[in-house]
Amino acid sequence: MDDSFPGPKTLAALERGIPFFKNGLRLNTQMERYNVVAHAKKLGDIANEIMRQWESYDIVRQARGNGLLLGVSFVNPESADAEEKDWWTARAVRGKMLENGVWALSDHEDTIRMYPALNMEEPVLRKGLQSDGGCYPAR
Repeated sequence: MDDSFPGPKTLAALERGIPFFKNGLRLNTQMERYNVVAHAKKLGDIANEIMRQWESYDIVRQARGNGLLLGVSFVNPESADAEEKDWWTARAVRGKMLENGVWALSDHEDTIRMYPALNMEEPVLRKGLQSDGGCYPAR
């Protein structure tokens, strides 16, 4: 048996795949109709502009984004004990973000990740990012 082709090996498997292919075409058409990609790029540019300002906080090492794949890396504040880990600060900020309605992911690393929806309205994105989630101490 030739395993060099990862696709369907039988006609039955191919026929089951056709509806998925058609649904993919429908999804692509809807994405074009509603300008999803252009809208997501615009939101990503806005997010990067806002998040660059976060780096003025002492606990923010780096704020970055690639489109709507957003990330913020943290360091401990100067007042932290030497044995405290940077990810503890990230986790504390994430908790505050969740309290304020900003969905963020943290997994025992010093970086929090955010993935806003592709169809999010611009004012909603701005509100969530402009407020810094209400999480950072005063400058």
